[in-house]
Amino acid sequence: MPRIFISHSSDDNFEAQALVEWMVGEGWQRDELFLDIDRESGIAPGQQWEKVLNESVNRCEAVVLLISRKWLASEWCLEEFNHARHLNKVIIGALIEDIAIAELPERLRRWQVFSLTPVPAIHFHVKLRRGERDVLRA
Repeated sequence: MPRIFISHSSDDNFEAQALVEWMVGEGWQRDELFLDIDRESGIAPGQQWEKVLNESVNRCEAVVLLISRKWLASEWCLEEFNHARHLNKVIIGALIEDIAIAELPERLRRWQVFSLTPVPAIHFHVKLRRGERDVLRA
């Protein structure tokens, strides 16, 4: 069962897949991560995508938000965030574009977010090593 749900805009598929590959390289098991477009563990053809996404958020321990301008413009991405928030999930906001905190919706500004720019893997690695990964593995 996936422990981490990765919320992203479909315009950011490359970044989401890169994050999964990096996390697997860092020791996470692929089956611990839910990415809707993953060929093995994502949404299969014929499945009702909205139902699968909601169930996946319900079952996960944490949600990683890959925040871009496209993510902010997506009603569905904001719905994933709100769903996770109402379920009291661990929420980790990762900016994948140069976006000022003031540009974020007020309800998202309540969470500490960090930037994956300009060197995504290094920034994400540092943040996870400082505690988020330890919390998720506990």
